[in-house]
Amino acid sequence: MFSIPNEEEQVEVLMKEGKYSDAIIVLEQILPQFKANEAWEAYVKHLNLYSQSLWRDRQLDKALKESEKILTVCISLLGEQHPETAQCYNNLGACQFILGNLKQAINYYEQSLAIRLVVLEKNHYDTGVNYNNLGLCYNNFGDFKKAIAFTEQALIIFLQALGEMHPYIAGCYSNLGILYEEQGNHAKAIAYFQKSLIIKLNILGEQHPDTALTYNNLGASYNSLRKYKNAIYFTQKALNIRLKILGKDHTDLGFSCNNLGLLYIITGNYKQAFNYLQQAISIYSAQPESFHPKTSSIYINLADCYQRQGNEEQALACYKQALEIDLAIYGEQNYSTAVSYLGFAVYYQRNCQANLALQYSQKALQALALITPDFDEYLLPEIKDYNGILELLDILVYKATAFFLKYQQTLNPKNLAASLAFFQCADQLIDQFRHSFKFEGSKLILAEKSKQFLCDKGLETVWSAEQYFQSNGQDIYQKNVVSYNQLLNYRLLDTPIEKAFYLSEKSKGMLLFAGMKDVEARGNSQLPLELKEQEYWLRIDLTNLEQNIIEEESKHKDNQDKDMLTGWQNSYFDCKVKYDALIEQLEIKYPHYYHLKYDLKVADISQIQSKLSPQTAMISYVVSDKYLYSIVITSQSANWLQQNIPDDFEGLVDDLLFSFEPFGKEDYITYAHNMYRILLQPLEQNGWLEGIGRLVIIPDGILSRIPFEALLTQSTSAATPYNQLNYLLHQYVISYHYSATLWLGQQTMDAHLPESETSFLGFAPVYNDNIQPAKEHDIDLSLDVELLANLDIELEEVSRRTRYAESEGVTRGKVEGKEYAELHYTEKEVQQAGRAFAEKGHASRVLLHQSATLDAFKQLAGRYRYLLIAAHADMDDEHPEQTGIIFSPNEEDGRGIFYMGDAYNLPLQAELVVLSCCESGLGKINKGEGTMALNRGFLYAGAKNVIFTLFKVYDRESCELTTVFFQQLLSGLTCAEALHSAKLQLAERGLMPLKWAGYVLVGK
Repeated sequence: MFSIPNEEEQVEVLMKEGKYSDAIIVLEQILPQFKANEAWEAYVKHLNLYSQSLWRDRQLDKALKESEKILTVCISLLGEQHPETAQCYNNLGACQFILGNLKQAINYYEQSLAIRLVVLEKNHYDTGVNYNNLGLCYNNFGDFKKAIAFTEQALIIFLQALGEMHPYIAGCYSNLGILYEEQGNHAKAIAYFQKSLIIKLNILGEQHPDTALTYNNLGASYNSLRKYKNAIYFTQKALNIRLKILGKDHTDLGFSCNNLGLLYIITGNYKQAFNYLQQAISIYSAQPESFHPKTSSIYINLADCYQRQGNEEQALACYKQALEIDLAIYGEQNYSTAVSYLGFAVYYQRNCQANLALQYSQKALQALALITPDFDEYLLPEIKDYNGILELLDILVYKATAFFLKYQQTLNPKNLAASLAFFQCADQLIDQFRHSFKFEGSKLILAEKSKQFLCDKGLETVWSAEQYFQSNGQDIYQKNVVSYNQLLNYRLLDTPIEKAFYLSEKSKGMLLFAGMKDVEARGNSQLPLELKEQEYWLRIDLTNLEQNIIEEESKHKDNQDKDMLTGWQNSYFDCKVKYDALIEQLEIKYPHYYHLKYDLKVADISQIQSKLSPQTAMISYVVSDKYLYSIVITSQSANWLQQNIPDDFEGLVDDLLFSFEPFGKEDYITYAHNMYRILLQPLEQNGWLEGIGRLVIIPDGILSRIPFEALLTQSTSAATPYNQLNYLLHQYVISYHYSATLWLGQQTMDAHLPESETSFLGFAPVYNDNIQPAKEHDIDLSLDVELLANLDIELEEVSRRTRYAESEGVTRGKVEGKEYAELHYTEKEVQQAGRAFAEKGHASRVLLHQSATLDAFKQLAGRYRYLLIAAHADMDDEHPEQTGIIFSPNEEDGRGIFYMGDAYNLPLQAELVVLSCCESGLGKINKGEGTMALNRGFLYAGAKNVIFTLFKVYDRESCELTTVFFQQLLSGLTCAEALHSAKLQLAERGLMPLKWAGYVLVGK
């Protein structure tokens, strides 16, 4: 066979390096030689390479014309059923795909696939290329189910045909990442993008268009996860590579500019955003095709940029441009078209034109291929067979708010009912999301959307329904509800407060609730023991690998071990794929497990009332941008209130927390009383807390950082002694929870151990490396209580933990390379608690100093009913996953930090866990989910109650408080009552709130 070895190899190298214009030049030189020698297969093969180089170099018009000519030549020379003919069809499909002609692209790709399935081996990589390309097309159509199915089939073929390290494998991982990103599963998308990036860096290097594409995709996913620093870093990295190797006018550069523009809009740098978006428009406008598919999204971003700056006319003009492009490229039914219609709906709603907002919301729904009639905008769409999940959620919520606007303008109750019904429809969609999202990061974003879209916006509508209910009476309200439910197939509830409570619950701790339901389902669904063990060990491996990755990534770039990090990332990805496959297998093969796992019904008011004692009230708060909602439930009544939220409410809370410092007494008295007037006084003035002696607080957002016990019910002067202040502590026994639903679940939970098996385990690392390991540091107090008499030590006065830790000449212990100041009183703290249990005849064990290791805690924690950890905790604001409790280091591996993720893998049987550590209840506050803190993991692991801290606490006073607490607990008080009693004793001694208020209880 005739060949030109050097030139052929040169073409291959140039195309591998992404230098397509250079490859075109070489191909134009050698093609006539193949033709002259009648080497027809080689001739057609290189014609196809020529076509491929043209469309990869974005010479699209020329590529399309040449590909059509080549197809005719190929069929005449080689016939229809030939691999090179299939390649011709594939090249034509690629041209049409890039031009946005998706139907033509699918047609060509399907013809190519049909030929390859006949003439090639079953697992030939060219067949995989067709599956992959069809996946891309269906992705752009918004048909994600088909897209994922085609792409996964491509990946299977590529792995079998090519092995792991191949560009096609990287491309499949990247495409799957795109699909999961489109579905809103951002964390899973990042995992696939990172897998793709590792392969591309190995085989293509950094300076390659495909590598730049993956950096760009990572930037988009980090943007979706609200990690804007990471997003800008990766997007700028992609732009720099593209600028260097493709030039300033390449369309890929326009894509990066658009993404950077969006990021700068979000972060409030509108000038920078506008510059990047205009640059992207200029690049795409210079292209030969009439409309480029990417241009629509740029105009949408420009509209957003103009709207945020109050330029409504320019925003509307941009929406018109975007819609014109979408209709020309995609037609009426496409999720991109739906986004443009939604832009109009948002614009008209902002300008109080309710009818136009509803009209364009309806068009947007129809663009997503939902069955929704033109003639009646009040009818709900059927939530199935739609394109664009996240777009649909936006549209449903905006249609609900448009109906609410129309109600405000017309006072027609039908519009109010429609608003409630469309919010309910959006809630139905979010429930569908919950089943498909497997990664915590994605679930947190979903929780935030539920909070922002359903709860905050929906409660405003429900409050108007409450006003209508109060004004017109229960009979008229319920008559309207029955009528609209029958005529419009709505499912509205009988009273507004039921809906309000439902919405508040759907925005609180649902991820934690779902996780606990999964644990319960695995325990109660009779899964085979070997599958349970497999799930457990995979979960342990994932936690360890994730922690290794986090630790390495948190280092400075110059100090990172790149090879080790890559190895962990690969292992994590493979392990996660195995874990997801196992969970999917369990859900399919064991329907009882599936049913229990996804039985995520939230509690209703009557269920809560049935478990409340006559003296107990539950107060569930919701903080929105404009309002504070308080829902008060007692055993006999349920009421709720909407209040205008003060300006900079979060700032007021921060001021209160800062005033707890020793030098802030005057500010503390002011802020603590003002916060009481906002949070509690209106409820008391309405008589809703009359006869109540105990409160269960369900906070929201920033409220989770407030110790309500320390609020002041009366204003006073700074000269008033601390023991004469009117703390809320004097009126109520207070506990907290993430949600009413979780609280209810704990009320009905059977005890893990019979009462007779009460047992105590205490840990105090103390952090003094000068103390030699000794046998008596692991003490079974229940064998010999008198052992404690020989272990009591003289304890000197120490300052507050943080200041003590910063002072010079302090004894310190080293754990994982970091020094921690000695905590003298922690040794006494666990000894005295242990003694109290032993004197009552209960099993009691304390581990001190070098015996209080991380491994010992993990091995023993599941065997005891009461746990006390008196230790340092490291709070990492920048990397919350790095927050942990500091134990003594293990002998074998030197590990000593118990991270948040570790708690989720503990099999606890604890009635109570006391985290006597600084800030063990602080962490990142996620809207709709709560505070991601250490205490949360212990609840998940099975603890019924967790006592944790909201402040950096004092060493000596912590010892005093927990000692009194355990004495009161063993005298027969509940956990909440015992903690209340211990706090009272310290408060009545005149100690400032900083020394007792930080300890709070979440749980039963």
